[in-house]
Amino acid sequence: MDCTFLDGTASLHYTYDCDDKLIYKELIDMNFQNFILMTASIYENVVSLGEMILKKVIIHTKEKPPISAPLQDYLNFLKILISLGYRSNDELNRCITTFTPYFQSHLATINLLRNRFIHGYSINLISDGFNYKISNYAQNAFTPASPELNIDIFTLKILNNTREFIKAFYTALERTTRHYRKSIPA
Repeated sequence: MDCTFLDGTASLHYTYDCDDKLIYKELIDMNFQNFILMTASIYENVVSLGEMILKKVIIHTKEKPPISAPLQDYLNFLKILISLGYRSNDELNRCITTFTPYFQSHLATINLLRNRFIHGYSINLISDGFNYKISNYAQNAFTPASPELNIDIFTLKILNNTREFIKAFYTALERTTRHYRKSIPA
């Protein structure tokens, strides 16, 4: 298998050549774990960025900031604050609403896998000899026969939606901060 990862002008090229089924499966399991942990980390950084810029979505005391703020918690807190009237339906909320179908289908499974992986190496994939499927997933988002549980479909959906979400999130933060700056009297 040849893999090329592009990041701006940088290019990483990996070649995997394996003649042992068990080692090949180990490579798949390990790289899937890295992918999920990286994705969860990106989402936690998105939450931290949003909190630094906009403040007051995740409420905590100064003495005890949250250890970790998964994106799912952030979205739930934001929804509660909007429903209570503490936050307006601003650009940030409209951005998140656009990606709600993706979040509803994938975020719980990403968090579940992250929590399983964070405490050490864990196998969450099964193979039928041809395909790799995720064996541990959010029961309310998928069924055992869901084609979205195939690792190639699942990871591609995460990559595409994460890329688009981060672009939209950055734009929403920029527009939201401009809106709040205009509303503050000089």
